[in-house]
Amino acid sequence: MQQTEASMTAKICAFTRAYHSKFASNKVYDDYLAYEMIGEKEFELIKDMLDKMMKKQDFQLSESTWDRALDEFVSPIILSRIKYTETCLKKYVEDSNEIQYVNCGAGMDSFAFRNTDKRIQIFELDHPNTHHYKLNRIKQLEWLIPNNVHHISIDFDKQNMMESLIEAGFQPAKKTFFAILGVTYYLELESFAKIIRDMSQLTDNESIVVLDYPDSNLFDHELGRMKILKNLTNRLGEEMKGVMSREELTKVFGINGFTIIESQDAKEIQNNLLNNSSLKAYQNVNFITAKKEKEI
Repeated sequence: MQQTEASMTAKICAFTRAYHSKFASNKVYDDYLAYEMIGEKEFELIKDMLDKMMKKQDFQLSESTWDRALDEFVSPIILSRIKYTETCLKKYVEDSNEIQYVNCGAGMDSFAFRNTDKRIQIFELDHPNTHHYKLNRIKQLEWLIPNNVHHISIDFDKQNMMESLIEAGFQPAKKTFFAILGVTYYLELESFAKIIRDMSQLTDNESIVVLDYPDSNLFDHELGRMKILKNLTNRLGEEMKGVMSREELTKVFGINGFTIIESQDAKEIQNNLLNNSSLKAYQNVNFITAKKEKEI
């Protein structure tokens, strides 16, 4: 990511949600605030950028249009993972009453403004550039930040996540739901393991972690589409270098006191999250929910 700019992938994620929520006939997920969050000007700039990229790269599609490319390569991951995460989150708060929701790499996510459940304390963490860009956009929109929402500016490579959360009012004694969406694609296993270790050490009570990841054992099953997606992100200045196996993740979670309690493979993602749409799940992208029990 360029040092003076907000993450382009964060903008692309918001653009994808905005486009789908505003124009899709069969909605997988409705982020009705995404278009406002990103703004008409930025929306059009990103659309033009995607259109120009289409003209420079062979996407191997029968209909070579920017929206066709978006739905082929980007939307299936972004829309299904946020739908899965928010479904799990809502179920968890119903089962737990009061929780903390820590969104790592929150980007331009609008959940804090769509959420009406005050039992959820929301902590949004992101790189300072993206963080400031989002806060400036919220100010432009004249949206009031709810009292249960905490924005944390953090460089994960240089700052301690635990210290940053505690300073923002995080309470280790409360149940916590962590979301790590779209992060593992850019991390090697060692860096990912550090994040899970920090999360484990941060909480004394029960905690949940939800994430999406590219499975190294299934990489060849989606070689063509994943190669194009990697080329796209590389051109946006963010290299996708992370691939992990289920066995490696199970070991990382286990060492840190977590147990994988649910997973979604491509077939389940297609049937449970992308049903009634033309979007096709990636064969090598899975979702995981892991749980750590309360310390005694």
